[in-house]
Amino acid sequence: MLYDRVEQTTVTTGTGALSLIAPSDASRRSFLQAAPSGAQVFYCAETIDQTQYEYGIGTCTAGAPDLLTRTTVLLSSNANALVNFPAGTKRVFSCLPAARTGLGSAPLTSTWAAGLSGNGWVRLPIGLIVQWGTNSFTNTSAYQTQNITFPILFPTGLYAVVAGNGDIAAQPTALVGVAERSQSSFNCRCSISSGVFRIDWVAFGI
Repeated sequence: MLYDRVEQTTVTTGTGALSLIAPSDASRRSFLQAAPSGAQVFYCAETIDQTQYEYGIGTCTAGAPDLLTRTTVLLSSNANALVNFPAGTKRVFSCLPAARTGLGSAPLTSTWAAGLSGNGWVRLPIGLIVQWGTNSFTNTSAYQTQNITFPILFPTGLYAVVAGNGDIAAQPTALVGVAERSQSSFNCRCSISSGVFRIDWVAFGI
């Protein structure tokens, strides 16, 4: 999802998908040269004066022109929401905000302490990230999909998500499973057709 020397431009305005212009510098690659069509990528889009910017996760699609669909905003000048880009040229490149890497100037013990109550996470010295949580939902139909966002993004990759029935006493026959998943969230499903169910989960990645 994170690629070296990927940089393009766009003149797209608004909050929609970005139409990508081929790199003008031969030392740079396009998103579609680095990643296959349909792949998720980290990106930063910013105005030339850098006053408006947006870091996020997008989906690149080959075409004429190639497109970058902005699916998840991680950080932006618009209160971390989609930026309504004005007219003019914008830079678009592969980048991840430092705050979402799990690394930083603060000691690791401070991040552990911040994540030890409720849904939390820990990054081990070897780079492994373990995240955990408990979430409750109300189903209105059987196998209804519910999305759970990880406390932090897995910046490099997600290995596994394990989920289970978190309240067997209240819902003894409920079956819980993991459906689609990404480095930022996963979908879970429960077999009960109505009522509240609780899911306990743990995830591993880097």
